[in-house]
Order: sequence, then structure tokens, then C-alpha cells
Amino acid sequence: MAATDHPHYRRDVDGLRGLSILCVVLFHATGSLEGGFIGVDVFFVISGYLITSILLRELRAQGTVSLGAFWERRIRRILPASAVMAMVTLLLGTLILLPEDLRGLGRSLIAHALTVSNFYFWRDSGYFDGASEEKPLLHTWSLAVEEQFYLLYPLLFLLLGKLLCKRAEKTDPARLLLPMFSFAVVGGLLLSVWMVRKDASMAFYLLPSRFWELLLGGVLACLPVGWMCVPAFWSRTAAVAGLSLVLGSALQLRDTMPFPGLLAAPPCPGAALLIWSLAPGQSGTQRFWLRRVMESSLLVGLGLISYSLYLWHWPLLAFWDYVNAGFSDRVHDAMRLVMVLLALAAAYTSWRWVETPFRRPSAGTIRGRVFASAFAAAAVLVAAGFWMHENGGLPARWTPAQLRLAQAQSEMGVPGADGDAFERLKEGNLPRFGAAFADAPLEVLVWGDSHAWCLSPAIAALAEQHGRAGLLATYPSTPPGLGFVQPSTSGLGTRAIEWGEGILRLVKERRIPDVVLVGYWRRIAKGRIQELKNCLELTVRRFREEAGAQVWVVRDVPAHDILVPRALALHQRLPWLFPDPTPSACTEAEHRRANASFDSMFDDLARTCGLRILDPTPALTDGQGRYLLQHGGQSLYADVGHHLSIAGALHVSAVFQPLFQNESPAR
Repeated sequence: MAATDHPHYRRDVDGLRGLSILCVVLFHATGSLEGGFIGVDVFFVISGYLITSILLRELRAQGTVSLGAFWERRIRRILPASAVMAMVTLLLGTLILLPEDLRGLGRSLIAHALTVSNFYFWRDSGYFDGASEEKPLLHTWSLAVEEQFYLLYPLLFLLLGKLLCKRAEKTDPARLLLPMFSFAVVGGLLLSVWMVRKDASMAFYLLPSRFWELLLGGVLACLPVGWMCVPAFWSRTAAVAGLSLVLGSALQLRDTMPFPGLLAAPPCPGAALLIWSLAPGQSGTQRFWLRRVMESSLLVGLGLISYSLYLWHWPLLAFWDYVNAGFSDRVHDAMRLVMVLLALAAAYTSWRWVETPFRRPSAGTIRGRVFASAFAAAAVLVAAGFWMHENGGLPARWTPAQLRLAQAQSEMGVPGADGDAFERLKEGNLPRFGAAFADAPLEVLVWGDSHAWCLSPAIAALAEQHGRAGLLATYPSTPPGLGFVQPSTSGLGTRAIEWGEGILRLVKERRIPDVVLVGYWRRIAKGRIQELKNCLELTVRRFREEAGAQVWVVRDVPAHDILVPRALALHQRLPWLFPDPTPSACTEAEHRRANASFDSMFDDLARTCGLRILDPTPALTDGQGRYLLQHGGQSLYADVGHHLSIAGALHVSAVFQPLFQNESPAR
């Protein structure tokens, strides 16, 4: 029996699926719908509603539920299409990815096969762990959340069935589950809010902050029949309100906002309102315009292939983003459209010839064979991922020269700077660089964000040459400056105030004469130039008056809109396919224009409060109006177009000579 022929099939729910996947694809493919990621949360509500409805029908009819039958249905529904997608993704990865990235794909394949992708990507979501949009299996985190939920969820119905069997009177199980689920939804939302505040990345990926969304669908399935037929005014109002909440969230939310927490409260109830108000028993919405929209052929068609489209759209877009180095914006936009069209074709193919056949149990099918096949498929995926990882991502596919260019992606900063710098500061144990002997004088402290860490090898090399030492106080997405707070999910946020005061105390206690401020000023000061100027003026004054230290600032290095190491390596590997990134490098005119207001601010502070300026850009010019991307066969940039690699930092090291010569640098 096809899904659409099932007696309990709801066309409007497939329409809601179609709307959800449309939001997700628009968000990923174009970025035009910045909150489109809430489509995943809508999927959770739908899934919770449908699975709870199935389990309730089984419990009412048989007095118990079959765990084997439930898990068999889940395997048939999820595994075949996801296994095919995973293997094809791995094959494409062997053709495209650099060795370290292919190793990462192997690790994520293992996590996917073991249904722990959400844990893997949570642990792999650090600041320098690679662009998330280039991880081909990243989207499997949401499948893992559902799979973990459904490993445990039917046990509740099994226990409930045993409890009801012991009762003399017959009780509808929904009457017991409704208050339980309702309290759990409220408690789960509060837990999600707490988790977002504690660790936004953990809250995004893990089940404890998401289970309430699935249970919200369960609440819908447990509602009394009488609640499914209300006056037309209320059902129509609820339908419009539900659609408004879903679309409003998709339009207003941003992926930089900590999620889920309270921000998930509008779209999830919005999805629930749509499911409730368009239920078959709601006579007031039978001819309502919104039902016609939700049951339209376009949305229902997208809904039918939504699972396969979710599986396929992300890897294709991720692979394009991976190889998109040096191409024009016009080519980029056209190729993303091509990837979406390919994803639609792959989704239909998967739905027609993989999903649908496997969802229909054939006559004589033995359940044990289904489970054995599932374990075999998982074992194959684990073995393939393990082999890829243990073989180092098959480096023989690339030449030594290509690998030398590409390895700059993982060559950044001075060694020994791992761990939580905020905690290390409180312990008085900041990373030390320069001369190795213990009594080397502490001459400099480098303070800033990821750019400070990336430039630190230049200062460390000079410190070692001069027999001196320094300390490194860096935290991602946390600019230097007393009292300046930069909202960020990966930075210190408001703790930056305590961070800055702690650095000031350390400089005072250790009598460090020079403090170097390094930040990605273009991003830091966007729309906040006067605030930043006041902060830097205060910082210079307090360090001079309270610690006797001279404060220096480093101007921004040229920023390129390409991932330089990969662009260079791909061009050297297949020059006829991948363009030379050199013509796409930032020009001197572009750099001056982009940084004019910030450079002017630094010049003003140099005149008014004694801030000293260091400028690495002259060392990076190619003499023809552009900035260098490589030198001596090595990429000067690391993971993105504004972080210098170790080779890049050493290339500009002469700029920092004034720190060790007691002379003012040229401005």
C-alpha cells in the first residue's frame, strides 16, 4: 500500500513537509531565507505527531506495541535511502576532497552509521574545525536526533500497555499520555533554554534540547477527538496563526542566533497549530484557502520526496562550496541552482526506486533479515569510513606540491595554545612563546582573537631570535580591548570584560612592557567604530597608567573571498577546470577602501593617546597592485581568506622588529 493510499494519510501534513523542506533548501542554497533552518524543527513536530499516532493506534487495538515491528518500520523508512546517499557521498569525496578532509568524511561516515552524528558534529564544531557548509554529512545530525529518540520512545508505550492490562477498567492510553507529554514539553523547552545559555553548540546538536519538539507532535496525537472539531473561526484563526509563526520565524531568525531555546518556541507551536487546524475533523477549514495551499500539488509533491531531498541537497551543495575557489559570483550562483536541480532529480530517483520499494514489506519477508541487513549496511559504512580514515584520506591522489599548498589549512599559530584560554588566564598559565630558557625576559603579550593566534608565529620567531619571551592571550571571536563585548556563539561574549581585566592584571604583575592588540577589525568595528575607538583609548590609557605598558595595534591583513590553500591546490591539480585564484586576490585599492575608516581611527589614536601601529600589508604586496596568496610554493593564508598560515605569518615577521628594538615603527 502506498503512503498516500493509507486510510490515515493526511495530504496537508505532506504539504507541511513540503513547506519545511522548501525552507531548508532555500536557506542552504541561497541564504535568502536566513531562518529557513527551522524547517528541521517543523519536521520534528510532524514526525512526533505521526509516530505517536501510529503507536497509539497499535496500543488501542492490541493492548501493547511490538518493538520489533516499530523498529523494522523505522529501518525501512530511514536506512536504505540514507545508506545509498552516504556511499555515493563517500565515492564523490574520494574524487574531490583533500586527504585531511576525506579523513574527516570517513569519521563522519562512521558516526552516521552508528547514529551518533549529532555528537560527532557537536564535538567537531570548534572555531577552526572547517567551514560547516563544506562537511558533506553534516545534515545527518538531525537524523541521529530522531533515531536516538525512537530507540527509546516505543518503550514508553510498551510499559503503558503493561500498566493498562493490570487495570480492571478500560482507559484510553492518550488520557494518561496527554498530561505527561504536556509537562514534558514545557520542561523540555526550559531545559533547551538552559542548554543554549550553557553551550549553544551542544544545545543545537543534542537530543535533550530537542526532544520537546518531537513530544509536541505527540501531544497533538493524544488530544481528545472533541478537540479536533471547533468552530470555523477558531480553526481558521489557528491555521493562519500557525503559518504566520512558521514563515515569520523563517524570515526573521538568523543562523548566528543561539538556537533552539526560546527561539524555537514560535515555529514548533506554529507547525502544531497547522496540523491541528487542518485535521480531517475540522469542518471549518475543509474549504479554507489555506488548506488548498497546504494540499497543493507543489507542496505535497515536495513533501513526498522531502526525506530524500533533505538527504541529497546538502552533500551536493557542500561539494560545490568545497571546490568553489576562484570562480566568479555569476558562476557560483548558477552552479548552486544546478546543484538544487540535481538534488531534486536525485531525490525523486531515491524516493521512487529506493524509499518506496523498501517501505513496502514483500510477502514472506522475515523481520530478522531486515535487522540483519541493517546491521550489515551499518558495518559496511563503518568499515568504509574506518578504512578511509586509517589510510590518511588517500594522499597518493595528490602530488607533494599540491599537498604542500593545501596543508596550510591546518598550519596556524604557535603550538601549545590549545585549551580554554579563559581558564588558563585565571590559572596564570597562558601559552608562552619565544626563547626556551626559563629566565628569558617576558617582553610582550599578544592579545586578540583568532587573527592574533595566526600572527603569533611571526612575533614568536623574533622573540626567540632576540632571546626574549612572550605570552599569548587569544580567544576566537573575542576582540581585544577593555570593556568591549562582541556578541558571538563561539566567543566569550560578556565574559570578555573579565577576560580583559585579567589580562591587565597579568601585564601589571609580570611587568610586561609591550602589549600587542590584534583583531579582525573589519568585522569587529562594523557599525561600532566610535564605540571601539573609545574602548581602545581607554585600553591604551589604563595599560600605560596602571601597568606601565606600551600598547600596539596591528592593522588588518588583506582579506580574500576565497579559501586560499584549497584554491591553489585545486588549480595546480586541474588547471583546466579550476581557475587560478591569483586574479581574484584582493587589490591594494580594495583593501584600503574596506579599511579606510578603521585605519583612520588608528591614526587618530596614535596622535591623541600614544597608540603605536604595526602594518603587515606592505610585506604581502606583489608589487602590481594585488596582494600575495603564495610564496615559495606555500600558501600564505590558512583556512579562510583572512587568517594567515604559519608561512604567511613568518613572511611578515619583519613588521614586528620594532617590538624588540625599542624604536617606533613607520606608520
